[in-house]
Amino acid sequence: MRLVTAIAMIAVLLSGCGGSGDGTPGDKTPATATKGAKTTATPANTETTASPAPLEGKPAPEDLSGFVCDRNDAGEWSSSGVLKNTTKADATYQVTVFLGEANGKSANATTKHIGVIKAGQSLSFTYESLPEADADVQCFVQVLRDQ
Repeated sequence: MRLVTAIAMIAVLLSGCGGSGDGTPGDKTPATATKGAKTTATPANTETTASPAPLEGKPAPEDLSGFVCDRNDAGEWSSSGVLKNTTKADATYQVTVFLGEANGKSANATTKHIGVIKAGQSLSFTYESLPEADADVQCFVQVLRDQ
């Protein structure tokens, strides 16, 4: 029941931050903060805090693993994870990370367009610095896949 409530709150929250552009809310997966994870950055990725053109894709939270969202001692937030293309075709991804409260109000989120990941392959991604946020906020992530 707690997971269903969290997903519903995130769907309302991220509806103003991005999405498929067709007005249909997709699955949103909350992530909890975990300390000490390290991953490698992928130079082909693009990152922006502005609203990028939405990817015409489908929610794919099942393709995300090892997601970590953490605040360091200097107060800077970062996140990372691994995307695995579980389909039988090449796919591109859009990953949006939001720090804040699931209150349905507009807020800044960071979106990264991930290049093509071949069928069955994985790719690590890192957000080096997310927008400033208090230590007591939650971190939410949305993954969209386009084939």
